Amino acid sequence: MTRVKDGDQTVRAQAYGGYIGENWLFFPAVGYEQTSYDDNVDDFSYWYAMVRPVYTMPSIDDFAIAAEFGYTDNSVNRDNGGNATYKATIAPTWTVGTGFGPAPEIRLLATYLKGNPGVSSNAGEDDHDFIVGVQVDMWW
Repeated sequence: MTRVKDGDQTVRAQAYGGYIGENWLFFPAVGYEQTSYDDNVDDFSYWYAMVRPVYTMPSIDDFAIAAEFGYTDNSVNRDNGGNATYKATIAPTWTVGTGFGPAPEIRLLATYLKGNPGVSSNAGEDDHDFIVGVQVDMWW
């Protein structure tokens, strides 16, 4: 964020959706972002598409298997080494019922990333990453 100046402008358009079935939930999203810097150096734009399917386990209370599959097209930034980026995540999720509205969730996750958004020292070369972790969501 240190590069942001008064004359810099970003425009973002996003569309989200959702389908809720008996045991399946699907949440697709698409978006586009264009950033123009006041000094006309390194203007940046990209678009993305993703879907997040969630399967709620009917035989196990408060447990679901979530996934996320995404694609980001950085091809408009090829001069800066921007390649397409792919993401696939699987996330077993436990909901902790509190009886007080939205329930916190504990999620294990494993994510595979392929691609190079053009910010590494190996610009133009594909990169692969595998990430594992734990995420806790809480609301109040």
